[in-house]
Amino acid sequence: MAENLLLALRAGIYATRTIQYLVQIALNHHVAKDEEMATPKTQNLIEVKTALCTKYRHLATLTKSPTQRKKFASRAERYRRQIDQLQHGTD
Repeated sequence: MAENLLLALRAGIYATRTIQYLVQIALNHHVAKDEEMATPKTQNLIEVKTALCTKYRHLATLTKSPTQRKKFASRAERYRRQIDQLQHGTD
C-alpha cells in the first residue's frame, strides 16, 4: 500500500498532507516499540503533549467561531503529530 502511494506521488499526483504523512510513517523502518522504549524525559514529553492535544481538541468543540475552531483543531493535530514522532523515535 505504501509503495502504491509512493508511486502515485512520484507520478505527479498530489496527495493531501494526511496521505503524505502516512507514507512517511509507512516508510520508516526504525520504529521503537511503543512507549516501553521511551526514556523518562521522552515519556514526560508524551504525557504533556497528550494533555495539550486533549485541551485544544476540547477547545475546538467549545468555540463558536469557525476561525478559532480551525485554529484549535490545527494546534491539536500538531501536538498529535509530535506525540507520534516521539513514540516512534523519529525527528
